[in-house]
Amino acid sequence: MNDGNFANIVNDGHVVENPQYSPGPFKIAKPSTLILENVTIQHNGTYRFLVVAMGQIYTSEVTVFVAGKCLAPTVTINCSSIVRVNEGDGFACVCRGEGGNPPANVTWYKDGDPIGGTGNKEQTLTLRNVHGTDTGTYKCVAQIHTLTDEKLVEGKVILDFPPEEPYFKEKAIVGKTFAITCECSGHSTKLYYNP
Repeated sequence: MNDGNFANIVNDGHVVENPQYSPGPFKIAKPSTLILENVTIQHNGTYRFLVVAMGQIYTSEVTVFVAGKCLAPTVTINCSSIVRVNEGDGFACVCRGEGGNPPANVTWYKDGDPIGGTGNKEQTLTLRNVHGTDTGTYKCVAQIHTLTDEKLVEGKVILDFPPEEPYFKEKAIVGKTFAITCECSGHSTKLYYNP
């Protein structure tokens, strides 16, 4: 198991146990068989068999997944569900599929399409030098077989460009009210009226 060395078999086949590192009860059958007893999901993990012979080290690994009832993952994200990012900036959000058995596959989607690959237990959404096309609905999905959980993140890129030139809807007539309209389809830092 990755957590520690919980048994050694020395030259003559004598077994030295270190049960404090074991995920649960076990036995060693000579010459070199590990027997896990009363298995639970705590036994899930990678077990490494290591042989040292004539100055050489040989290893073999086996991954154990205790079958039984699958547990649905719970999605957690480390960012707000509504995110505003200035054009040209970057953004990152970590999504985790926690508590699932077996561990969840985690994938980010943008507007329904997968992006950035699939991670085991977690996946990070990373956007660099964002533009208006990065605006959209991002969804993180943690999935184990047919069991899923998901969280949505609404991403809005704040575009920074000046307003359009003022225009006149009507001709100015002396003695009448006259409106000057200034519109902007992006984010402007300030609008000024200069008579």
